[in-house]
Amino acid sequence: MEKKCKTCKHYRPHYVKIKGCGFRRTRGGHCTYPRGKLRYEDKAACANYQPAQTEQ
Repeated sequence: MEKKCKTCKHYRPHYVKIKGCGFRRTRGGHCTYPRGKLRYEDKAACANYQPAQTEQ
């Protein structure tokens, strides 16, 4: 698995509301550890990277 922000357990994606269609995920988000930082899901992960738990 590649170490990108989108696969980190600390990454939270941002969503936008589209009128009449619900919500759509954006490429941006934020990191929750050690404090909130703006991140993009396709960028290389930082030193605090931990793989996200995936449900199977």
